[in-house]
Amino acid sequence: MNVLKQSAMIFASLMLGSALLIGCGQSQESQTQAPSSDSAQGQAPSSPRASADNSDKEQMFAAKDTLFGIRELLLDSNLLGATVSILIWDDALGQSLVEINPRTVVVPASTQKLLTTAMALEVLGEGRQFATLLQTDGKVTEGVLEGNLYITGGGDPAFLSDRFGGFYGDLMAQWARLIKDKGIDSVAGRVVADARVFDSDASGSTWSWGELAEYYCAPATGLSINENLFQMSLNVSRKGVASPSQVKPAIPGLVIENQANVGNVARPSWFLTGPPYSPRRVLKGGFPAGGAAQTLEGAIPDPPLVVANELHKALLAAGLRLALPPTSVRDLALQTDSLAKAHAKRVELPREELARKNSPSVGALVGTTNMASHNLFAEHLLIHSARQRGGGNSIDAGAAFMQGFWKNAGLDCLGLSVYDGSGISRYNGVSASHLVQVLRWAAPKPWAKTFEGSLPVAGVSGTLRTFCDGTAAAGKIRAKSGSMTRVISYAGYATHASGRKLTFAFLINNYNQEHAQAKELLEKLALRMVTDAYWPQ
Repeated sequence: MNVLKQSAMIFASLMLGSALLIGCGQSQESQTQAPSSDSAQGQAPSSPRASADNSDKEQMFAAKDTLFGIRELLLDSNLLGATVSILIWDDALGQSLVEINPRTVVVPASTQKLLTTAMALEVLGEGRQFATLLQTDGKVTEGVLEGNLYITGGGDPAFLSDRFGGFYGDLMAQWARLIKDKGIDSVAGRVVADARVFDSDASGSTWSWGELAEYYCAPATGLSINENLFQMSLNVSRKGVASPSQVKPAIPGLVIENQANVGNVARPSWFLTGPPYSPRRVLKGGFPAGGAAQTLEGAIPDPPLVVANELHKALLAAGLRLALPPTSVRDLALQTDSLAKAHAKRVELPREELARKNSPSVGALVGTTNMASHNLFAEHLLIHSARQRGGGNSIDAGAAFMQGFWKNAGLDCLGLSVYDGSGISRYNGVSASHLVQVLRWAAPKPWAKTFEGSLPVAGVSGTLRTFCDGTAAAGKIRAKSGSMTRVISYAGYATHASGRKLTFAFLINNYNQEHAQAKELLEKLALRMVTDAYWPQ
């Protein structure tokens, strides 16, 4: 071992020792934080204490940094400067087995979704659906609809998505036929998208400006389409500027300033920039020359307008005539010409409902949110939960509501900072203790089976498909994962080889290694957690 590496290891040992002193110094206090799973519904349980009969066994777990070889695992020079928060809880014993800074607050990434989905199931109920309406404000005279057609959003994040099989079918064509079957052959007005069920602030105020056009930052609008993502094909067969084409769904007014190059790069690396509602997007990056066409995804700038455009196209395809191009209530309010002002006034007129389409259930949306780590679905569940209790119609309002929700649920929320529902924001602050508390709070709920079933299974499904794949831990862990630059986290439920049930949370921030290496370290911990003997046989 060279001197530099030896010094690094000594320093890591000293830093970990200090961290463990901090974590174990809080051991007795933090044992009182994770609520018991056998509490009365609707309230966080009282803090668990081992019974007098278990007093000798309490001593077995007095040192919270020795089980599962955790001290050895964390003495990794790649964790120099990293912040670690770990808690492993034995449900039957009613106390923690491992604590490493369990109350230290870090960036959770997508494990934030555990807070959001548990809250949504409690507040909304797993059977709740959200309706999208087809409406009109006019009357039909000799085949002419003297007014507008409206698609009024109810906050369905899956609207016109193919993720749920044939759930939506060719809905725009169906609605166009329905309108034609009413004897309408032309529309004197236009198709108007009404997404006012949510505020027009469709992104979190603390999201990175440079990422707002990326696929994982799709805007949370009250009327959605294709999960608010568009796809485009990019020809990368020769050097020079790459030309995007075949944008689906069609986006009115979209302009892509193409700064991507095809040339001397080993692998594709690209990104899109541009704010919500702006039709201008900038494509940057590079692609190897001579490759096959690339399919890229980005966030739709103005999803409600795209929905209106889809119905407009379907009506034209059905043979109807429309006097004016599609628009949205938001766009009408921003325009200053007299015609737009007149149509803006019409949006407040009474409307007749022509058709409606309900969303998948909240339970199904939670399933996709956690299994696929779906950011858009998480933000919709956050906003709907806030709306249900009068807490506002935006991501920021939903975040404020969720902060209060967990406090009112009786959990120890010291240090908890909520800025969105998905975990995109680096302003979010969550500890291992917070996550374990939420997981144990959810365990006795009537919707617990839906919640636990939404979590990916290690080595089997979702975002944990490759986690502990081919090991004894495969199939033994259900958990939510989280990752972003210098952040990795896992939290969920595990079944030990002995059959004992464990609840756990692993979070690491600011590691100085590749993500794959950090994942491998936590896979080792997870494997030991479910296989190492720790209880007298």
